[in-house]
Amino acid sequence: MRRPSRRYRTAALLETLESRVLLDGVLGAVDAGTSSAVTGWAYDVDLGSSPVQVRAVIGATPVAEATANVTRPDLAAGLGSADHGYSLTLNAGDLSPGGNLVIVQVQDSPGAEWVTIGSVGVYRPFGYVDVATATTVSGWAVDFDVDAAPVEVQVFVDGVLNQTVTANQSRPDLIPGLGSEFFGYTATLTGVTIGLHRIDVFAKDTQNGDLVLIDSRQINDNSSPIGVVDVVDATSISGWAFDADAGSAPIFVLYQIDNFVPQTVQASGNRPDLTGVIGSPLHGFNITLPELTTGLHNVQVWALDPISLEKVSLVSTQINVAAGGDSRPIGALDVVNGSTLTGWAWDADAGSSAIQVRVDVDGVTLNTYTADATRSDLTPFLGSSDHGFSIAVGPYAAGARVIEVFAINPETSDAILIGSKVRRDGTVWTDTTALGSVDILTSEQIAGWAYSPSSPTAATFYRIDVDGMIGVVDATSVSRPDVAPLTDGYATTGFSVTPTFIAAGSRHVVISVIDPITYEAFVLIDTNVTFS
Repeated sequence: MRRPSRRYRTAALLETLESRVLLDGVLGAVDAGTSSAVTGWAYDVDLGSSPVQVRAVIGATPVAEATANVTRPDLAAGLGSADHGYSLTLNAGDLSPGGNLVIVQVQDSPGAEWVTIGSVGVYRPFGYVDVATATTVSGWAVDFDVDAAPVEVQVFVDGVLNQTVTANQSRPDLIPGLGSEFFGYTATLTGVTIGLHRIDVFAKDTQNGDLVLIDSRQINDNSSPIGVVDVVDATSISGWAFDADAGSAPIFVLYQIDNFVPQTVQASGNRPDLTGVIGSPLHGFNITLPELTTGLHNVQVWALDPISLEKVSLVSTQINVAAGGDSRPIGALDVVNGSTLTGWAWDADAGSSAIQVRVDVDGVTLNTYTADATRSDLTPFLGSSDHGFSIAVGPYAAGARVIEVFAINPETSDAILIGSKVRRDGTVWTDTTALGSVDILTSEQIAGWAYSPSSPTAATFYRIDVDGMIGVVDATSVSRPDVAPLTDGYATTGFSVTPTFIAAGSRHVVISVIDPITYEAFVLIDTNVTFS
């Protein structure tokens, strides 16, 4: 699209000079305009050869000012002197993408009224991003300052230049609006990792080389895991789980019975029937459950996303365990601390006789013990009192994360889980949740500290979610001795991230600590932040 020229030939100037005399004898013209400068001439008949001031106005805002004293030999014959040209330099920051109307005004003396002598349309590159993925960015871009010639487009990923292309592809759909079709571009991205990324697309201004932002997008190409639970009954859970980002590698499955500590297993069993569906077979799981007490039990199964550590539900259901030929033991784990665990266990078939309990620490059997301690509080319910246990486990449980207690069925020797606990403190087994703080949350830096007492001597994973999309999942790696008194003396609890993956604008940000046992996300901050 070609803009009409505003240049005045010398002959035309001489013929029409009288008609251009404006208020207070001011006259002049706007000859040309680009995104870099507006040029022309201005003259005041009362000042003669003395120059006047000129300024450029966009909207109601003056954006540039200059003295009209540039030599223009073509003016000498008509004005009697030649030094009345001007060039108003435009600041790219004052121009919007697309068309901008620049008004030129003249002032013949300080404090005098500004008189408009003309205007011109100037253009900055503009366009659109139609598609943005981890592999392809496409759209259109144009700069009318170059008479519809193709412009250069640069695509940045997380603030780093990834591809440079020319916007010269055919886009017939643009003809009605732009007058031509060859403004399309397609950039094939390289090296974009799985996760959240910021895509910035710029068009290069042909007049001054400035990069003009066309659009910013956020993308997240992390695939959520999928799977099916084929069987859930009183003895087993089986099915399959798969994540496209992991390919043929197995992922983990998390399952939970009632309110007991969730357990993690790897979905790596051979399922040849899956090959035709997902391309590889080693994604099955078959979990043998501990013997469950009679009645209803809640069962939940999740697939664990290997990138985001997010739990994706595969099933949430109930199973009803029917009464068998013998009664199943019942009991409870009442207290767990740094040295002792206490509770009770009883089997109706054993009556007042004590039964055995088994203690597992991090999935490994510690020992079996007899539940024969006096618990008078149990008599009204069980008819006898000697069914308690108090077990010293301090030397064995030091540094452990999960402890489980099973009651042993005296008829079948089956182990029935009656209690479990996650270690959430460096010295005692409590229900303290994750700890942490977000100290800095700006466009330049996100920093703070995170700690999970479930893993008291290891780095903790934290997660940054942006507008509901998971952005960063990483382990703490910065030393923070200032918070060591709060983290059982462990200092590597800090994190610091440059948020180049977050697109400009107002964003909803949630930062959480990930529990390494349950994979629950404990929120540290949930807020809206404006990023530049």
